[in-house]
Amino acid sequence: MRWLTACAAFALLAIHGPASAQDNDGDGYPPWGDDGIPHNEDDDCNDNNQHVYPGAPEVCDGMDNDCDGFPGPLEVDNDGDGHLACEDCNDYEADIYFQAPELCDGLDNNCDGDLGEYEVDADGDGYLECEECDDGDALSNPGAFESCDGYDNDCDGMVPQGEDDNDGDGYRLCDGDCDDYDPNTYPGALEICDGIDNDCADDGHVDEDEWDVDGDTYRPCSGDCNDYSSLVHPNAVELCDGVDTDCAHGPSPLEDDEDEDGFMICEGDCNDDNVESYPGMVELCDGTDNNCDGDVDEGCDDVGDDDMADDDASNPQMAGGVNHAGCAVRLPGSAAAEAALLLPLLFVAAWRRRAP
Repeated sequence: MRWLTACAAFALLAIHGPASAQDNDGDGYPPWGDDGIPHNEDDDCNDNNQHVYPGAPEVCDGMDNDCDGFPGPLEVDNDGDGHLACEDCNDYEADIYFQAPELCDGLDNNCDGDLGEYEVDADGDGYLECEECDDGDALSNPGAFESCDGYDNDCDGMVPQGEDDNDGDGYRLCDGDCDDYDPNTYPGALEICDGIDNDCADDGHVDEDEWDVDGDTYRPCSGDCNDYSSLVHPNAVELCDGVDTDCAHGPSPLEDDEDEDGFMICEGDCNDDNVESYPGMVELCDGTDNNCDGDVDEGCDDVGDDDMADDDASNPQMAGGVNHAGCAVRLPGSAAAEAALLLPLLFVAAWRRRAP
């Protein structure tokens, strides 16, 4: 029997030559092993790769390096990303392998041991910096609701209309600012005398003392003492009309009419304590400038003398109280004489009433 085996070996050697001559990859292992018999454990299972031979260490190359019939246990590609588990830090994620591009997913895609620069969640809102617009504000992220804060809370690239603060007063239209172009107007502002609803508490309406009914640009709150006359307001020219035109605590003293004769001093009343002195009054021969023309008793000449003095009162020709020029004259003692005449008449009238 032994001679048959030896004969077979010699026949193979005769056909194929020595085993060393068949070591194509030069790894020291011929394809049929040292015994020259194929298909046993000492065969080089890949004589074209010097890293493959019986007993070779398994390396991460997807090959059966030690010729035991199986690659190493990590020489598989579970996620189909073209990278073996032995060279992939996560063989169940196709986006993760050595030198893979970093994605915004919170994973170490390139297997370098670090996340991408922006793959952090600094504000703890559940969104990475690389997927939100402000990672320093937990109220700003793609799933947030818009708040009245002037920020793009939902990260859609726009701040909603009404969240601006155009006048810089710290209040927005969505906060109730009723005029976002006036820094003196916002909820809680102090009311000032400007005809505007400064505190935004009255739906645009203002108090009556801020009205300007007469359109003179002055309001009661700014000192207009008559908001129904455009001629009356602070700094107005004081007129001769008996009205406090300039709102300076009453009319001018020149607008008095103390004697109630219908004429004020500013109208030319030269004696406001005498009801018989005013412009246009009939001149009386009483030593007073009744018509306020600057002359006294003009036209009251004495009868029969050469002067203009009022010395005709005792003249018998002036007993009627009118001189020859037609000037009314008040005679001294004339009132007493009239009373003396009236007393007897009154006595007679009373006696007749009592008579049966």
